[in-house]
Amino acid sequence: MPDWKSYLRKYFSLPEMKGHRDERAIQELADHLEDLYQEALSRGASEEEAVAWVEEWLGKADIAVDELIRSEPGHVREQVKRWAKGQEDDFRRKGGPWNSLADGLRDLRLAFRALAKRPLFTGVVVLVLAPLFTGVVVLVLALGIGATTAIFTLLDAVILSPLPFHDADRLVSVRHTAPGLGVQDAGQCAAWHFTYEDENRVFEDLGMFGTGLATITGQGEPESVSALGVTSGVFRALRMRPVAGRIFTPEDDEPEAPNLVVLGYGYWQTRFGGDPNVVGQTIEANSETWEIIGVMPASLQSLGSDPALIFPFRFDRSTLFVGNIGF
Repeated sequence: MPDWKSYLRKYFSLPEMKGHRDERAIQELADHLEDLYQEALSRGASEEEAVAWVEEWLGKADIAVDELIRSEPGHVREQVKRWAKGQEDDFRRKGGPWNSLADGLRDLRLAFRALAKRPLFTGVVVLVLAPLFTGVVVLVLALGIGATTAIFTLLDAVILSPLPFHDADRLVSVRHTAPGLGVQDAGQCAAWHFTYEDENRVFEDLGMFGTGLATITGQGEPESVSALGVTSGVFRALRMRPVAGRIFTPEDDEPEAPNLVVLGYGYWQTRFGGDPNVVGQTIEANSETWEIIGVMPASLQSLGSDPALIFPFRFDRSTLFVGNIGF
């Protein structure tokens, strides 16, 4: 490591000043040169290149020695810093090894060095600010832990933990791609679904579902709620039993079947207070009257939605065509 104080003594040949102002000036300049040197090394320069950069900066620093000698003791530090700053800005504009991050790091080192020279003041500052810093650290940790917990809970529920259905490891999702259209996930359409049901030789049950919205009227202000449309095979494939009433049957899928609806668990609790006698009641939804035949358990959310109402899909197979994908 270069001895910058000796270097400056030789370079400037400063006379002795009263109150050791020369020592203080040399020390300030030496500290600054050491910062320049370390910055250059941190950017990948060799020791020789780093020294050359410092010498280049020093050669451009038009230090007025006589003005420094005449300065009052308390002005030496400010004088050196003012000269250094002006020359450093010039060096930066001409392509020297500087950026805002380097400036910040150097200023931080200068601040720590100044605090180290005033231990009593530094101790008081630490005593005053320590509780504040501790509170900030605790707050940051709390936010970080909370966010991490939330993310892990989501990943655990969606990816890591098995689905909360019977024989979950035997469940599969049948989807389609359309490379010619640039579609990686075309989902399902009703025509494909019924073809698979007719030709199936592999699966015990097949079900198709899709999400949407429903508008409830007749009970105060109109209310828009989440809805789930299903074929009767969905709950059979999941081997899911209702907490009250029954699930849909193949007969409920017919176009001429009566309007029947199943409640989601959350909506049953909030809208009907968990009333077990809700089965058999009616509800106005999408401008039609629907009879409530059952209530599904909360585990239904694992399908990717938390529906308030579950409706049966009732397709007229004579009108279906390959299209309307997305189920």
